[in-house]
Amino acid sequence: IKNPKKRFFGRNQNKTVELSIEEKAWIAANPTISSIALKNWPPIDFQEAHGKHTGIAADILGLATNRVGLKVEPQFGPWAEMLSKLQRGQIDLAPEIYHTEERAKFLAYSRPFLPLYNAIFVGPEGQNFKTMADLKGQKVAVEKGYAMEGVLKTKYPGIHPIVVKSTLEALK
Repeated sequence: IKNPKKRFFGRNQNKTVELSIEEKAWIAANPTISSIALKNWPPIDFQEAHGKHTGIAADILGLATNRVGLKVEPQFGPWAEMLSKLQRGQIDLAPEIYHTEERAKFLAYSRPFLPLYNAIFVGPEGQNFKTMADLKGQKVAVEKGYAMEGVLKTKYPGIHPIVVKSTLEALK
């Protein structure tokens, strides 16, 4: 990439991207790519009532792929299932995925386009947790296949993860 700052964002948003001969050939051979799309992770990634893929990740992915002439086919499903398909090569990319050493064995990462942070939510009657150490002995809901599932098991063995199917289920 000759000048990454001019590739997708900035003053040149409406211009096409300069591609190498190899990149053009790859796009010609692969005009449609598949992408992980989550149904219920607003505002980052979600599916509208009529089925449209929307959210920050969908918008940025759309901007980038339109500039290079690719079409995106979103693949909706539970995170763990989508991650498994990504690992098997049945899905081409995941626009918002945490870096882990395990995933780095089968994925190539770009720089993040959006910083994501972890948070612990408690109900109104819940304790005031200030550090991860404060959660020792507590149950914490985490979505199956999310990086935090592994982090809790390896770095915080005193915390008891409850694995759930979706982020919204974890929040309940």
